Amino acid sequence: MAEERRWDAENPLGRIKHESAKANDALRDYFFMGSNRSYAKLHVKYLEQSQRTAIEPPTKRRYAIDTWGHKNQWVERIAAQKAIDDAERDALWAGRRLEVQEQDWEMAGRLRSVAAKILDEAPLFVKQQRRLIKGEGGEPDQLLITMALNGQLAVQAAQAASKLSRLAAEMESERHKIVLAMEKEVETFFDAAQQVLDGKDFDRLLVRLGGGTSGEAAAAGDLESADAEEE
Repeated sequence: MAEERRWDAENPLGRIKHESAKANDALRDYFFMGSNRSYAKLHVKYLEQSQRTAIEPPTKRRYAIDTWGHKNQWVERIAAQKAIDDAERDALWAGRRLEVQEQDWEMAGRLRSVAAKILDEAPLFVKQQRRLIKGEGGEPDQLLITMALNGQLAVQAAQAASKLSRLAAEMESERHKIVLAMEKEVETFFDAAQQVLDGKDFDRLLVRLGGGTSGEAAAAGDLESADAEEE
């Protein structure tokens, strides 16, 4: 027949009836030794402590440790305390996972919103065409750069949104593989897309997408200004 539990289920390491303070200290020392604990190792620890420090251990006798362990149900109490600690740790990480999932879901919504703006306001997204205009009357040749929009970035946004929302909803079995690929993808997309939607920094965007250079973008701007003046 199993021995009747004599300890508090909510505080397994707390002192119980007829348990001395030294016996309870030994129980706690035993618990904090970790998964490789043993009565023999605790005994060695106490012997070394008595020789190296002025602080006396709860006991130096192996017999006392064995007696306390059996009489005061150390094995059962430590298992109960470990279960409590594991449950608290699981609850903590469940909260953290939920927070990350909510952030992923919010990010997916933002990506969908940006993709919709691209599709509504610009069916094409950053595509270059270059045309060399021969100078007349001794004027130098000019490079005309025409920039249009290309739908590829909108597709990338939609794909990223889909992946993030599936992660948040735990619909993807290989989550860790997706996360590694997603971080850089989302960062690149937001940086590039926002610049175009705001009408800012075209030349940086072109360089990031493998397009023109700073000088070329400046030349394009000069040509556009000249065309506007002629009109």
